[in-house]
Amino acid sequence: ICSIENLKKQFAEHDVYVHDYRGIRKGKVIYCRLKVVNLSESRDLSTFVMAFSDMTKEKTTALEKMAYTDPLTGGNNYNGFKRKVRDINKAGFIISMDIHQFKLVNSACGVAFGDKVLKKIWDTALSFCKDSCIAGHVNADHFAFYSPQESKEEIIENIKKVSDTLLRLSVEMRCPRLHPYFGITFWNPVQQIEEAYSQTTIAKHEVKDSKDTNYLFYSEEVSQKKIHEKEIEDSFPEALAGGNFEVWYQPKINPFTGKMV
Repeated sequence: ICSIENLKKQFAEHDVYVHDYRGIRKGKVIYCRLKVVNLSESRDLSTFVMAFSDMTKEKTTALEKMAYTDPLTGGNNYNGFKRKVRDINKAGFIISMDIHQFKLVNSACGVAFGDKVLKKIWDTALSFCKDSCIAGHVNADHFAFYSPQESKEEIIENIKKVSDTLLRLSVEMRCPRLHPYFGITFWNPVQQIEEAYSQTTIAKHEVKDSKDTNYLFYSEEVSQKKIHEKEIEDSFPEALAGGNFEVWYQPKINPFTGKMV
């Protein structure tokens, strides 16, 4: 990197050569920057200055930003969300939000426009978050929220406000209807955040196609129902092979005579 031949090649176009590299100091990774300035009037490198600087703090900050910041919203990504919730270490509600059939927005309006809509959805959700709330963009149209010390009634009220605002937003942006649905669970710091988020996903999928509500609080009954449904689904191939299915027809009844027609 610092050979005369290499520097001559660099200085053939520029008078300053900058190179960032990584090293090990006392068993820890450090990031350094080498800067070489040509002071010669010619390109023979008769006079130049070399300087080294420790960029560990700046580089670490930049790497952390890449690791925990969502490039679309500029807010927390899922890792950043989990990190901040763990740092608070205080019981509260974990909420996940999806947009029903958001792929229609991308299909009808294009992916670039879809990204703009997602940013608007993010801004809308944040507008109803209190100072103590934490939000994160998980991926695609999936979002996560943490809200401490709020009652279920307050959570429901905010969900309704977000839903109403997103409906108006879809009209303003002239895109397919933005219909959010939510899964909610109560989280305690002794529980893994990933486990709590999975619970919200289970609850959320239960109301995905519901016409009556767009939110559900997780319960053990919801989990057992999903497990039971999966067990039934897994038993289908064996039941088909064993001839265990029966065809039942619903009869049509004449309402005047009460007889089957």
